[in-house]
Amino acid sequence: MKKNEINRKIIHVFSALIPFTFLMIYQYLGPTIFNILLSIYGVFAIIFVAIDYLRRYFKIFQKILMFISSHSMRDAEIDNQRLTGASWLLIAFYLVLYIFPIEYAVPSCIILSFSDAIAAIIGLNFGKHKWYRQHSIEGSVAFIIVGLLVMFIFLPNINFWLALLILTTATIGEGIIPIINDNLSIPFICATMLYFLY
Repeated sequence: MKKNEINRKIIHVFSALIPFTFLMIYQYLGPTIFNILLSIYGVFAIIFVAIDYLRRYFKIFQKILMFISSHSMRDAEIDNQRLTGASWLLIAFYLVLYIFPIEYAVPSCIILSFSDAIAAIIGLNFGKHKWYRQHSIEGSVAFIIVGLLVMFIFLPNINFWLALLILTTATIGEGIIPIINDNLSIPFICATMLYFLY
């Protein structure tokens, strides 16, 4: 794996601290403080995404983003100047935490952080059986296994088959819906299915 990809996955894993922190805030400080801090986080996310978008028009914003994120950006994100994975992750965390109940939003976001990172690592290093484009069976199985662990930690009463259905749908969905960044599709699929089925 390239150094940038390793850095990217490390950041992906540590991004789980964001939803976990909001869970602690909700449980120990209450929904009012939670909403205030989520709004502040939303402002930060908007600023970051604005810098990411405006860099294609203004070199000063390009320099700022490269200073912040160049160590974890993919060549396509640099060359094509499309929104980075970090922007999509910040957007996804905010929207999922804002829209869905906290008990569904947090595990859905943490699944993105852990399952997607582990799936990519396994897929890039051991993925020999491709099922769709760059997605491998090995990586998808790793996604599901890690996702199940997250589900049972945060939702210990969830039915195994329901959890398996949600995670299988999420890993298939992120593979076959290329127009939506997987940092957005994964937590939304998980949170939506939890909301309607759990």
